[in-house]
Amino acid sequence: MNELKISSGSIRMYTNEIQIIHSTAKKKRRHLEDITIPLKEIHHVELYKPRWPFSKGYIRFSLDGSYHVKKDSRSAGLESFSMLCSTMKEYKKLEKIKRDVETEIEALDKKDMLPPNEVKQIEQLIKKIHNARKERKTGRQKRLISELENKGIEVELQEEKILWKLKKQA
Repeated sequence: MNELKISSGSIRMYTNEIQIIHSTAKKKRRHLEDITIPLKEIHHVELYKPRWPFSKGYIRFSLDGSYHVKKDSRSAGLESFSMLCSTMKEYKKLEKIKRDVETEIEALDKKDMLPPNEVKQIEQLIKKIHNARKERKTGRQKRLISELENKGIEVELQEEKILWKLKKQA
C-alpha cells in the first residue's frame, strides 16, 4: 500500500484499487464520501496545478465514461472521486499518484479496450445526449441512448453526469 496525505485528505493506492479518504470537515461541509475505485474502472486521471492564491489544484479520477460538466477546482471539490491540493508540495505528491495510477492502468489487460477512434465517437454521442438532456428533448435522448446500446455500450444517467461502459459479454 502506498499512502499520500494532503490537507484535504489522503489517497491510498493498493495493487488493484485506490481509496480516496476525504477530511472530516470536507465530508460534513460538502457531503463527500470516502470511496474505493478499482483501477480497471479508471478511464483517465486529470491533474491541475494550483494557481495560488487564485485557485486550488486537483486530481480527478475519471471513471470509465464519466462526463464532467466543468473542469475547475470548484466543481472538483464537490466530487467524491477527486481531491484538492493548495500547495506545490501537495501537487508534487499528486503527480506521483497520477504516474503510479497510469502505470498500473497500462499494466492491466488491454484486450477489453476500444480503439481510440471508437471511444471518440462514443464521447461525441455522450455529449449529444448531455445537450439533449439540457434542452429537455427526451425523444432525441432516447434515440441516442439506444444507438449506444446497439453498439454494446451500457449508459447510466445521473444528475450531473452520464456514465458509460462496455456491456459484459458472456
